[in-house]
Amino acid sequence: MPLFVILFLSFAVSVYCDNGNGEKEDETALMALPRHTLGDQSLAISAGIIVPLFFQDFAGSYHGTNLTLGGTADLQWNAYLSAYWRLGLEVAAAFTFSPNWHTLLMLPMTMKITYLISVSNFEFPIFLGAGINIIRYRDWSHLDFILKPGVGAFWRYDHNWSFGLTLCWWLDFQYVDAAVQRVDQARMGNFLTITPSLFYNF
Repeated sequence: MPLFVILFLSFAVSVYCDNGNGEKEDETALMALPRHTLGDQSLAISAGIIVPLFFQDFAGSYHGTNLTLGGTADLQWNAYLSAYWRLGLEVAAAFTFSPNWHTLLMLPMTMKITYLISVSNFEFPIFLGAGINIIRYRDWSHLDFILKPGVGAFWRYDHNWSFGLTLCWWLDFQYVDAAVQRVDQARMGNFLTITPSLFYNF
């Protein structure tokens, strides 16, 4: 994380500092990057932390998770529909631990729609992912529906590379089979991921 911050600041200083020639128009032209267009694509990788927040049952009651801070990473591919919209696929993985140090593993696979707000060479994506989440805890496994809304802030270093930070809320819907479990055991898990991210646009 410190290395990522140092690289980010170094690139920012190198691009935005005055080159001393006094040609403001040339500097502005150099800084301006073309918008994404239909047919552009991107690959991205992210890695960071996942924060277990709470469980909520469908009656509205809230419960603690009894889970530790964990780690997460994801890979995604996107196709641009315009300068403002992109559609993609994402595969992520996350782990956290119980008080007895048993590992909870999650593997969500989602489709993702993103709206991009662009200001100069900065981009602020607002996105929503939806798909399935494979969960495993000791000898128990489950397949859940998951929603992943989130936001990000990115700096475009050049036409190809973007660096930034992504915040994403995982909403895992844990339904139960009424023939096997009590209906009141159905709940929704809430997790927050905080991940530095790297985008390659092509």
